[in-house]
This record gives sequence, C-alpha cells and structure tokens, in this order.
Amino acid sequence: MYFDWKSEPNGETYIVGFKYMAYADVTNCTKADLFTAFYKWVIKEQHLPWYINYKYATTDSERFKVSLSIH
Repeated sequence: MYFDWKSEPNGETYIVGFKYMAYADVTNCTKADLFTAFYKWVIKEQHLPWYINYKYATTDSERFKVSLSIH
C-alpha cells in the first residue's frame, strides 16, 4: 500500500515518489487490517504492529517509486 505521491519541480531537481509504503504477509494480516493500521499510522501517527513492514521518506529528496521487480 502506497500513499502521498508527489511530482513537482524543485529548483534544478525534480521531486518524484511516494512518502509512505506498508505491506504485510497474508498469514499475519488481512487487507482490512493493513488498511486500518496504515490509516492509523499516516493520519493518527500511531505505531504499526510488528508484522507490518514499512518504508517512510522523511524528506522530499528521499521519496521513492514503486519497485517493478518481484522479490
């Protein structure tokens, strides 16, 4: 699940990417549970449970794109 896409020029650079990303294994978490936890993390600033992996860009220069490779 990805959130907060940004695509805009910033001086000589161009800021492109997402700020938040989270995923979980289906054995530990349902889609509804992931969505609820993601909402609480992004909007209400609560911690994610241990079984949800995440990535967060603290600055615009650290924003990331969706990986097209399968791990």
